[in-house]
Amino acid sequence: MNRAYFDLYGVPTQLTDEEISWFLEVCEVCKEATGIDVEITCKIHDWLPGKAKEALGVIYTDGDRFWITIDTYFIHECYEEKFNGGFNFAFEDLQHVIAHELAHITQWRHCKRHTKITEDLYAKIMTYQEDKENVK
Repeated sequence: MNRAYFDLYGVPTQLTDEEISWFLEVCEVCKEATGIDVEITCKIHDWLPGKAKEALGVIYTDGDRFWITIDTYFIHECYEEKFNGGFNFAFEDLQHVIAHELAHITQWRHCKRHTKITEDLYAKIMTYQEDKENVK
């Protein structure tokens, strides 16, 4: 798992153990809630080619399986917003980005159907997460 990212000033840094732990916990909740078992890891998307370097999440397939990467700086932003009152410049939450990437398993192309699948998966994730937090 690549923890590296560049901060707002272009300084190389890494996700903390706490950020990684929270990220993995969110990924597990998303997989449990949707019943979709797919590898989700973090990666510095700045190093990807073309428009992909701007992506918050990317899904890949080799024809037999799928796997997802989430941009490391985005994970940092989401963590800071949730736990430290930071500002999320993406205006997106981690669960929704994961739901969006999971929707590509069913509908590869961005279209109305993909949007509907994304929103259905996101609702499942958030309901599951809320139920899980209420049990604690």
